[in-house]
Amino acid sequence: TIAQHKVLHDITTGTNGAYKAATGWDCCTGLGSPDDQAILDLLASKK
Repeated sequence: TIAQHKVLHDITTGTNGAYKAATGWDCCTGLGSPDDQAILDLLASKK
């Protein structure tokens, strides 16, 4: 899964005015922001 490969930065603080960020999935940030280098490394390792 995405979480196992750590290709997202979990955003755990802050708010969008309606929802608060939290650990894991939340209404404010979803699953987090992409870690581009981790995604590239993962794709390069799959042959």
